Amino acid sequence: MQPTRPLRVTSLGTMSYADALEVQRAAARARIDGTLADDLLLLVEHPAVITTGRSTGAGHLLLAPDELAARGVELFDVDRGGDVTFHGPGQMVGYPIVDLQQHTADLHWYLRQLEAALIRALKAGQIAGAGLDVFEHEPRIAAALRKMPNVVLTPHLGSAVRALREQQANLVVDDIVALLDGRRPPDCVNPEVLDGKR
Repeated sequence: MQPTRPLRVTSLGTMSYADALEVQRAAARARIDGTLADDLLLLVEHPAVITTGRSTGAGHLLLAPDELAARGVELFDVDRGGDVTFHGPGQMVGYPIVDLQQHTADLHWYLRQLEAALIRALKAGQIAGAGLDVFEHEPRIAAALRKMPNVVLTPHLGSAVRALREQQANLVVDDIVALLDGRRPPDCVNPEVLDGKR
């Protein structure tokens, strides 16, 4: 077992994606050069923003940039992997700044540690709920997360053509409406939660 290392947690409140990205970059530089001695978790809520990564292809956005702007949604291209991601009011986003060399230089170990921490916090009520953007088979979702009543699994929409994404989005909306109306969501991927089985 690895020794426990300090983790600073800092709330940035509500901050634009661009400003939060600058804070992340400055913290990462400080962690690399040693002026930031401890690992850091930045917690922030963004105004409505869609970020696009290196995997974003033509047609992956459902609305043109000017239509997004008219709806008050910022569009931000960022140098990360992945496709299209939405962040908005009411969603807490965590940005970890971690020196894996101080733990173990294994990204998969680190991701499992994040997952385990999320499970503990959800079970303890330290986090009220979580929505996980998932593929059908990858990444694998821990059984503990699939069975939690305060976890919602949503289909990953970023890699499909527009017509399919619209169809999937409509299915998600139908499921949410059904749940809010007290009915069983027609496309529930973890029905054991609704049945009270754990």
